[in-house]
Amino acid sequence: MVGAPFSVVLFETTLLLINYHLWISGIMDKKKL
Repeated sequence: MVGAPFSVVLFETTLLLINYHLWISGIMDKKKL
């Protein structure tokens, strides 16, 4: 996997963290209601 640029891995990891954060925020909003 040496051919895979580090920027691509960092980008995919960032998308994963954003999706996870939005998912947790959605659950918290539902619990508040």
